[in-house]
Amino acid sequence: MPAIVPAVLRAAARRRQPRVPPSEALDALVRGGSGSGDAAEVVRYLRLPRTLIGLPVGVLTAAVGAPYPIWLIIRGHRSGGRATGGNA
Repeated sequence: MPAIVPAVLRAAARRRQPRVPPSEALDALVRGGSGSGDAAEVVRYLRLPRTLIGLPVGVLTAAVGAPYPIWLIIRGHRSGGRATGGNA
């Protein structure tokens, strides 16, 4: 879980246009941005919502997708090595 904090900061700071230095991104996230208003607005209203939506979507995608290979392996062992899906 501690690795999420640097990942969110990196996602908020690292985009092609407009370029926002990590220090300004952190300032916008923690203090609301005291420097140029453009960087703070870009981070708060564009990048932060996108990142906050992407986190649960990624977690749910991983949670749904991770059991599938395990299910395939178990299914293959139960069918005697055949992982076919029909009534052959």
